[in-house]
Formats: sequence, C-alpha cells, structure tokens
Amino acid sequence: EFLAPSIPPYYQAGEEDYPWNPTDLVAAGYLTGWDAVCPDRFLAGDWTTYTDVVWDYTASFDPYGDSAVMLYWYPRTVAPGETTYVATYYGLGLPERTPPDAMVVLPIEYDTVACDDQWITIAAYDSSGIDSTSFVITVNGSTFTYPDHITFSRSADTAYFTWQPDPGFFTEDCETVFVSVDSVADVWGTNILSPLQWHFIVDQLGPQVVSYSVDTGAIVSNRQQPIDIGITDNFSGIYDASIVVHISTRSGIDQDIFPGSGLTWDGLSNTLHIDPASAGITYQYNDSIHIEVVQCLDLTPVEYCGPNNIQPNGFWFFITNPPDAEFIVPPESVITACPDQKILIDVQCSTEIISDSIRLYVNGNLYRYGDPEIIYPAGGGNIIQFEPSPGNEFGDGPVIVRLLPLYDIYGAPGDTVDWMFYVDVTPPAISNENPPAGSEVQDLSFDISFTLNDTGPDPNAISGLDTNSVRVVVLNSAGANDITAHLNRSGNNFTVNTDNAGLSFIDDEIVTVQVTCADSPYFPNDSLYCPPNQITHEWSFKIAATPCSRSVNPITPDPQDTYNDETEFTFPNIRSATMEKKIFIYDRTDHLVRTIDEPTDGKWIWNGRDDNGNVVPQGIYIYIISVDGEVVCNGTISVMR
Repeated sequence: EFLAPSIPPYYQAGEEDYPWNPTDLVAAGYLTGWDAVCPDRFLAGDWTTYTDVVWDYTASFDPYGDSAVMLYWYPRTVAPGETTYVATYYGLGLPERTPPDAMVVLPIEYDTVACDDQWITIAAYDSSGIDSTSFVITVNGSTFTYPDHITFSRSADTAYFTWQPDPGFFTEDCETVFVSVDSVADVWGTNILSPLQWHFIVDQLGPQVVSYSVDTGAIVSNRQQPIDIGITDNFSGIYDASIVVHISTRSGIDQDIFPGSGLTWDGLSNTLHIDPASAGITYQYNDSIHIEVVQCLDLTPVEYCGPNNIQPNGFWFFITNPPDAEFIVPPESVITACPDQKILIDVQCSTEIISDSIRLYVNGNLYRYGDPEIIYPAGGGNIIQFEPSPGNEFGDGPVIVRLLPLYDIYGAPGDTVDWMFYVDVTPPAISNENPPAGSEVQDLSFDISFTLNDTGPDPNAISGLDTNSVRVVVLNSAGANDITAHLNRSGNNFTVNTDNAGLSFIDDEIVTVQVTCADSPYFPNDSLYCPPNQITHEWSFKIAATPCSRSVNPITPDPQDTYNDETEFTFPNIRSATMEKKIFIYDRTDHLVRTIDEPTDGKWIWNGRDDNGNVVPQGIYIYIISVDGEVVCNGTISVMR
C-alpha cells in the first residue's frame, strides 16, 4: 500500500511471474503524468482480497485469482458549478525490454600495451541475464563470435567476455587497434543499442639509440671522453630513471653507471650525456672502449606486458695519444748561420707513428719519408731530421717549415705544426777605414778608426754585430801588436789612439791594420749549429819620414812669464819606441850641459836648463840628436834672458 505523496509513478503486472517472457501479456498503469490524477492511496495485491472491499465502482464479473490494484482518491468537496476530474491510465501489452549495458574493462581507450597477444575484456549487464552466444567482437577487421578465442564468466548479474588472440596477433609497433563489440544480448535476445567501439595502441618496441657523438671505431685522445647518445621512443616515452649504461674496456674496466653518477638525461633533446669523469672512470691509452645502454625502459604499463627495454645497441671507440710533434732544432724565430742547418722534430706518441705519414714542407718544397733529406728515426729516438741536400742550402732569409699531421699505427692524426727560423750567412762589413788604405801618415800621433756593420739582403735575417768579437792587430816592423784592449766604441764606430796603444813606428814603413769580427747568430756551442759568420779585413798605410825641426828659437826661460820657455824637436824615427833616442845640448865651449833621453808628455823638448835643473846662461847652444847612436839632426839654439 502506498499513500500520497509517496505514490509510484507507474505500475506493471504480468500474467506470468517476473521476469516476463517477451510474449507474456503485461498490464501497466500510469499514476502520474499525462494528466493522470495521482490517487491518495494505491494498493497492489491479490484480486480476491480486493473484491471484498467496498468500492465506489465494482466489476460485474466473477472474481478470479489474479493480481489487482486499487486506486483510492479521498472524498473532496465540490462547490456548486465546479467540476472535479479523476483520471488514470491503464492498458495491456507485451513487456518493454531494456537492452543490456556493455562497458570496456581493459584495455581502455588510448591505453598502450606491449603484449603481442593482448586480451580484451568486456563487461555486460542485464537483469534478465546475458546470452553468451550473442557476443560478437571485431578486432582490426577480424570478427570473432563466442566461443572463438573468447571465454565467458559471470559474477551476479554481470557477464564478462575475454577475447584472447593467438601469440603474435599484434606484430606492428605503434599499431592502433580498433575494437568493436558488435553484439551482446540478454536472454530474450534484446541486443545492445549500438556497437561498443574504442581503440588502443600496441607498443612492442622499446626505446632506440639513434645517434652517438663519437662514431663507432673513432679514435680519440681524451682519456675521459664525454659521450652524447640520442635515444627516442616511438610512442609511450622514456622512463629516464631506468637508464643504465655499461662501459667495458679491453684493459679491464667493467662498470655500470646510473643517472646522477655519470649519466644525465636531457628530455628536451632526448639526449643521454655520459661523463666518465663523474663516474670515476679514466681510460687508458691504446685501449678500446665499448659502451652499451643496457637498460632504458619505456612507459608501457606493467599490466600490459611492459615496459619495453631499449633495443640492441652499442658502439666502441679507441683511446690513443695521437702523435705530438715539436720542433726542437733550431728554436723558433732564431737566426742561425748554417746554410745546411739541420731541422730536428721530436715526436711523442703513445704507440708508433706511421713513417709514410711524414710530410714536411720546407720553403714550399715537399719532402717525404724516404727522401734523402729526411731521416727517421734519428738520434736513437723518435726524432725526425731534415738536412738540405748539397746545392739546396739555405741562403739569407726565413726558412718556413710545415709538418703535416703525423698518424700513429691506429690512424690517429696529430696536428699540423708550423715553424720558422732565419738563416744569416753574410758576415759583417767594414767601412770608413782611417788612415785610409794607401795613405801616408805625417802625424807623429794619430788614431786608427773604422766602422763595422752586420748586413744582409733580408733585414729580418741579420743577426747583428758581436762587438765582443772585434779584434784589432797592427802589423809593422815592431811585429804584430794586438791593440783590441785600447779600442773605444761609439755605436758601430771603433777608434784607437796609437800613442795610447803604445805603438811604435819607424819612418817610411808600411803599417797593416787587421780587423777581425763576427756577427751574433744563435750558437749554443753545439755541433747542430754553425759558428758565427766572421770577417778578417786588412788595409795598409805608410808612415811618412819625419824631418829635423825645432819649434822656438830663441827661447827665454822664465818661470814667471811662461813665454817661449822651451823648444820642441822632431827628428827621423821619433815615433819608434824601440830605438834609443837622445838629444845632447852643448855650449859654445863644447861643454855638455844637458842630455835628454826621453820625451816629456810625449814631446822631445829642451827648457833651457842644465842637467841640474838650473837655467843656463844666455848664449848660443849646439844640439845634436842621435837615434840608435847615429846622429840624425844637429843645429843651434839661442837662449836669451
């Protein structure tokens, strides 16, 4: 029994027990809606029970044992002129069927699976039950009807259908699987309203290595060579925390490295950075290194046979110390004096160099291993030696050298090395000789001077004068006199005074000056280098004969006025330092008053005094000059007061 306002909107009654067969007759009534007036009281029960109730309207046929409903509207007051309507709807017909509900259990829309035999499970619900034989499913165009590859199970009012293909049914990576449940009906044959359709993705391949920053088989010299590996995944993406890289070497390294300890993943560029230094790995020279990404999972769920691991990969490279060439002879930019200057190149290599890779340009000419100018190895080590052949010696100027890359036995190239030095084969030159060659020197005391300059056709290849190498020797009747110690230098001009040098000359002799000097190239007293360029230059002049002469006559010795107090004598061979020279002063009585046997301040003078230092009386005096006992000059001189 139901009382307003809790009256159901409709009711049904069948001629058979529920659930009704589609052919069973069903009575139905609507208590609300469609202008029906909702009763105040609604009863559903047995017909025989309700026939004993006093009704305002009672059926005229005999009672029978069936279900019945009773509608009751409470009495209402109807005013004059008003009308009250009471209406309900009632009818007979076949039962209305609700189609089953079907839904996807797994895999759901857009799921990614890795199984090549991925199963599909569908749940179907209907209160009357599901007819298992009605289940039809189409997968990627292939249609299956229960029980073809389909299992069925039930839980309460829900039926479960699982489609399980043969292994290998899904073979294409990133294949989109289109599924349609075409039919699933209840036990009365009522089918779903429309096919249940969706799709999912099959991802059976793991990530793939697409690039290496170092080519397979490459030769590198960095013993902690960083590596970048490009990795992509076609669909589900990369689980970067899963990455493991294995590094193995011939020398015995066998190590896994992980993110945060030598590995860094850049998701923007899909690049895996490998830093052996951060992992504590240092390779050995002459070792092969193998690197493999042994684990890199995609994001396919575990419940769908995932995740997929990375596809097979790996590469190797070789660590070697490539040839390193250094020019050691001569040093760069030096000036050497050797026209056949040897060039020595020191080669450092962790293995050996290929001899045929030796290619050396010298002043534009190419020389190779096997040419007579190239010797390798030289000096008992990894030395490349170059020496120009006869007729091809260097002249003044630069020597430009280029060594092309050397290769070791593994093919690792070194660097191109450029070098330059200079050759100076021109000695210094002398000029401005004085006294000039062939001249006759009248002066009793004179200077010998000259100018030295280092010259050459290339200003950059002039090593410069070595002033310490200048040596001057004077050759005359007195022998060879080295006067180098008495040289005075002003720039490149050299001067020596003959008196200061203690030189001795005789009249009419030929004097030869010999100047020796050298330039200043690089010369560390090593047999690999040539000594400086040296010049020895000579020129000669003549010493003129010295006549007899005296300067002042008469003389007036007076210490007070210092005027005409003395007279100076010149005489033959006065310049000689080896001959005995004397001046004898006699008075008119032939009395020797003074003997002068040495010059005073370089001059032969008589000051009017006797050997005791007393001023002689005025008068006429006779002088006699002898050289080596031979009288060469004589005359008179007056002394006045």
